[in-house]
Amino acid sequence: MKNLFVFIFAVVLAVGAGAQSATVTFNVNMSEQTVAESGVYLGGGVMGGHDAYQLTDDDGDGIYSVSLDLAIGTSGNYIFLNGN
Repeated sequence: MKNLFVFIFAVVLAVGAGAQSATVTFNVNMSEQTVAESGVYLGGGVMGGHDAYQLTDDDGDGIYSVSLDLAIGTSGNYIFLNGN
């Protein structure tokens, strides 16, 4: 029985240690814009280069999105780009 408690404690500890990031979804409404052939991107600042992450509009409503796993506590600037 003691081994079971040790195992459960180890699993809880491992899961807690792995929870150092969160999934963040970025959305931008482009319904009133002409979107560049190359697409819409999230970049700059903490996101990296000018075309670090491409956003998609899977349902065709003009709202482009991308979901990223970011380290908890991440802060800084970013920009949306119409074309790369």
